[in-house]
Amino acid sequence: MKKIVFAVSALLLIGTSAFADTKVGILNLEELFSQTKQFKNAEETLKKQFEKEEEELNKDQQKLQKLTEDFSKNSPTMKEEDKKNQQKKITEEYKKLQDSQMKLQKKVGEKSNALRKDLMQQLESATKKVAEANGLDAIFIKGVAVYSKGELDITQKVINQLSKK
Repeated sequence: MKKIVFAVSALLLIGTSAFADTKVGILNLEELFSQTKQFKNAEETLKKQFEKEEEELNKDQQKLQKLTEDFSKNSPTMKEEDKKNQQKKITEEYKKLQDSQMKLQKKVGEKSNALRKDLMQQLESATKKVAEANGLDAIFIKGVAVYSKGELDITQKVINQLSKK
């Protein structure tokens, strides 16, 4: 929201005459993601790659649940030492399960980030080609510029202004 307010304020301060000849395009990412084979393939790749590990985690989780249920059911009749041993076993299994879940989440996250990075490079390249082919000066997604000609980029000027403070 702050970005949109800032962009509108900047447009009003600069004036509309500076943007009279500016050609702008809009990119709908939701539609792009749902209708592009690269994004669909990335989802499938991620799902297939970690399917077996997720199944193993589910089995381990069921095993832990069974141990816990058995303990709850049998604990009233168990000897104190057997109770402690069973509780220790449940605790160890729980820690193993948590560790496995964290490792899998990390692997999925890393793979997802790698796929996302590649997809975003492809998106950026395609967006730039479309913009250049259609003579667009900027492409916006909900108020955020995806591509703009160098002369529209005020980043360095903002950095210089911030450095003065």
